[in-house]
Amino acid sequence: EKHNIKVNTITPIAGTRLTEGVLPGELFERLKPQFVAPMVLYLCAGQCPVSGAIYNAGMGIFNRAAIVTGPGCMIGDSEQPPTVEEVAANMDRIKSLEGCREYSNAMAAYSPMMEAVTKAG
Repeated sequence: EKHNIKVNTITPIAGTRLTEGVLPGELFERLKPQFVAPMVLYLCAGQCPVSGAIYNAGMGIFNRAAIVTGPGCMIGDSEQPPTVEEVAANMDRIKSLEGCREYSNAMAAYSPMMEAVTKAG
């Protein structure tokens, strides 16, 4: 929060001119932007203590979303990049979110990767 600058992301769930003809009329009426605005105003307020988060807002429902990273796996070594076939053979391990972790920023997410590479030599 250098210089008290906070960064958050909002995923608005609201009807717009682009969705007016796509969504059923009754649903579109419930997706008023006015139900998103309170979260936007809260996150923009100077006294808001939150930074680095993602929030969904719409129809009076608010929740926090997160980007997580699974444990993954290391394929190949520092001399030879993995082949497409090796990636394909390891996709179950690559896409697994079992034991996933949430990181507050990209540098924090890279740290375990760098540790794994260092251990592998």
